[in-house]
Amino acid sequence: MSNIAYYNFNQMPPSLHHFQDTVCAKVTLRAGKYVLFAKGQLQNFDGDYQNADARLTALHGSVQLDQVTVRLGGGGGSFMGAVALLATWTVQDDDVIEVRCATYNGNAVWVYLVAMLMDEILTGP
Repeated sequence: MSNIAYYNFNQMPPSLHHFQDTVCAKVTLRAGKYVLFAKGQLQNFDGDYQNADARLTALHGSVQLDQVTVRLGGGGGSFMGAVALLATWTVQDDDVIEVRCATYNGNAVWVYLVAMLMDEILTGP
């Protein structure tokens, strides 16, 4: 059984503006079958309620593997929402897996991305 894991953590929380996709963590993977895990916190700095998105993507963002949207509070404070992403992916050639986040005015903190290389991935019974 394979025992290789690829890992990335964002050291400097990226700012998120005007709902533009921002890469918050990424790993480059060689050919193989992977289980992908990501988690993070999205933060609202705006005074109004706003949606915030996190996406797990392959092929430099062109393929979406998982996505979550959270509604962040507003009203003057700094509001956070936790997100978690999960997927499996088969890499044919080298590929870049990314966690991409977006909101109107905020940031993404404590974003982790782990890719575990597996010998085989089976679907449930």
